[in-house]
Parts: sequence; C-alpha cells; structure tokens
Amino acid sequence: MARRHPAGRSAACGERACLVDELGAELAADPPGKPALAAPLCKQDGELCGYFEIFGNHPECYDAQTAELFRKGRDPLDMPGLHMTRETSESIALNKITSGAVIMAGSGMCTGGRVRHHLRHNIGRPECSVIFVGFAAKGTLARQIIDGASEVRILGEQCKVRAHLHTINGFSAHADRDELLRWHAQAAPQRTFLVHGEEDTMSQFASGLADTRVELPALHQSFDL
Repeated sequence: MARRHPAGRSAACGERACLVDELGAELAADPPGKPALAAPLCKQDGELCGYFEIFGNHPECYDAQTAELFRKGRDPLDMPGLHMTRETSESIALNKITSGAVIMAGSGMCTGGRVRHHLRHNIGRPECSVIFVGFAAKGTLARQIIDGASEVRILGEQCKVRAHLHTINGFSAHADRDELLRWHAQAAPQRTFLVHGEEDTMSQFASGLADTRVELPALHQSFDL
C-alpha cells in the first residue's frame, strides 16, 4: 500500500466492518512495509468502536460464513495494525502521517464528520488515493469528487483535487431492491413513505410496491397520520 487512503465512503457501520474484514485478509497475506492505520469515527459518526465491541460479544448473530471464520480462529474484525481513534485529538494527529496508512472515516457522502478534515489535508496530494465505497447522492461533496470536479470547497477552503480517485460499489451494507420488496410485503403497510434516495430511483421502486398507498414527500410537505 504505497499510497495513503482516506476512504470517504464507509458510511454505515456494516460497510466499515466489511472493509476491515477485507483489509485484514489482504494484510495477513501480504503485510505492508509500514503498519496500516484505520481510523473510523467513533463518537460523532456511528459509534463504530462500540459497534465492534458489541458485534464481538454476540456470536449468536453471525451468519454461517462468519461463524466458520471464528471457528478457524480468525476474527474478521481483528485487522493487523488496526487502531481506533476515539478522541478528536487522535483523529487530528492522523493528518501528520505522510505515507503507509489507510484512514477510514465518515460520513460516507462527506457531508460531515472527520472525513472532511482528512480530505482537506489529502485530496490535493497526488501521492494519495481517496476511495469511495458505495453510493454518493447528487449534491454531496463525495458525488462532486466522484463526478470529476477539479476543485471542491471543504470546510470553507477551495481545494484542488489531485489525489487518485477510486470507487468500490460492492460493499454496501444496505438491503437491495429485492430485499426491501420482500420486507415490505411482509410488513404489509397500508401507507408507505419513500424519503431516502434519489427521486428517479424512488419512483421506480414505488412501481414495485403492491397493496399500499405510496407517498413521495416533497420538501417541507406535511401529512396527517
């Protein structure tokens, strides 16, 4: 891992857990010359440290694949060199690292959280890579960068985009369309509000919902329930 990677698209705790698992497997097979350093947000975005602790205390919730890993003695959340930054001061100190580190931070769409500070310090450095994992909505900072903006505004500062950019779309921890439709059929609500997603996608999803009154609320629109 020659470059430093502020991974700005690990929005959900589940996504970050998947990333830690994959990185851990890669590092175990091919350890880097310098230790990798993962720095998820804990207090402000997702309580990831607490999430890992809770996950480790409840093996009854593991699927068969995860249970098999533990049976073989490999903890998928035990990545070599992993360090959790619980304090803001620890996160700030990461920006002094010049190479050999992987920084995982949120929010995933870069609309808030410590990732904005990591981006401000690294997005203008051509020796760095910024990796977005998953989806970025229109109008978000992450989407601007993914769409090829040469300059973006971060924390009131205009920043040139010189880092290498990558997107990985296979790590979403959210249910997909079919899973959501199955869940909706089981819940069988008389009325369904679609509020999370882009308008075109929500409209397409709405067409697949049966036996329910679908609402796609506009901004500031109110309803009597």
